[in-house]
Amino acid sequence: MCLGVPGRVVSVTEWTAVVDFWGVRREVRLDIVDEPVQPGDYVLNHVGFAIRRIPAEDIEGTLAMYEDLIRQANETIYGLSAGIWTRDITRAHRFAKAVKAGVVWINTYNMFNAASPFGGYKQSGYGREMGKHALEMYTQVKSVWVDLSGKPIGWFGK
Repeated sequence: MCLGVPGRVVSVTEWTAVVDFWGVRREVRLDIVDEPVQPGDYVLNHVGFAIRRIPAEDIEGTLAMYEDLIRQANETIYGLSAGIWTRDITRAHRFAKAVKAGVVWINTYNMFNAASPFGGYKQSGYGREMGKHALEMYTQVKSVWVDLSGKPIGWFGK
C-alpha cells in the first residue's frame, strides 16, 4: 500500500496535471513523478508535486486507508477534539470537514483563544464555551416592533 495523499489525474499537460483529491481539484507539478501519468491514473501528492504513480493493484488499499481513518474517528461516542499533522493543507482541511469533532487542530494541539468557540460533538458536550457562541447560551432572541406614527392601527398593521 502507498502512503501519501492520493488523487485521480483528471488532465495532463507537459509539466503539470489537474488531480482530483476527493472532490477538490488541484494542479500539481509532474517534474519529479517516478513514471509518466495519464488521465485516470492515481498519483501521490506531496506539497504540490506528484511524487509517485500509484500502481493499479495498490489504488483500492490506499483510498480505503483514508476512508477507514475518518470512519474510525467518527465511530466513537465522543467528539471533543481532533488533531492532524501534515504538510498538505488541503488534506488537513478535508480531514477537519469530515471528522465529527468540535475543535480540530492542524499541525498543533491544545491551543486556545478566548474569541474562538470551544466545545464537543456527540457525547462530548452541548453548547460552546468562549467566543460569542458562549454568550448565546445566556441570551434569547426577541423581536419588538414599534409604530412611532401615533396613528391608531388595527390587526395586521391596517
